[in-house]
Amino acid sequence: MKVALLAPSLTAFDAVGTDVLEMAQVLRAAGHEVRLYADHAVGIAESVHAPNGFDRWLSPRDLVIYHYSIGWPRIEEMLARCRARRVLRYHNITPAEFFFGWSRDHARTCAAGRASLPRMATMGFELALACSAYNRDELIAHGLPADRGAVLPLFTGSKRCRTSPPTAISSTATATPAGIS
Repeated sequence: MKVALLAPSLTAFDAVGTDVLEMAQVLRAAGHEVRLYADHAVGIAESVHAPNGFDRWLSPRDLVIYHYSIGWPRIEEMLARCRARRVLRYHNITPAEFFFGWSRDHARTCAAGRASLPRMATMGFELALACSAYNRDELIAHGLPADRGAVLPLFTGSKRCRTSPPTAISSTATATPAGIS
């Protein structure tokens, strides 16, 4: 089976980025063909594809897992029309107010993410994997059928962090963007 993992951005040693990379590793070990899709990638050692067209790579028997942590309207529209089986991986969304006075872009994308939460919860994903019970309950409160919500804790990458010297971690995290193909 092919599996597309989507995230707006992938950054090495970031919580969402680590979750995506570790999930990809587990899925590949299980024999699946996995591709990463993101608009931006920093410090990622493998190919990251531009997200437009992810749906053309998949057939109805394949799977797309959307790592939802901010608003990504154009991809949310593509997901609504996607023929493949769909899973929502909910990381929660930081309230926009947290970024006021610091980053207009972060405030904007977080506000967009919070605004799209009711739509994402009711889009008809086959499954919603929340990182915590709190996140699962938030999806259910916004309309996700309870029987489609489950908790799957973050893939932490803690082994990789424990076995990498601090300089390797910091230099990887600040590396130049990975090639988007």
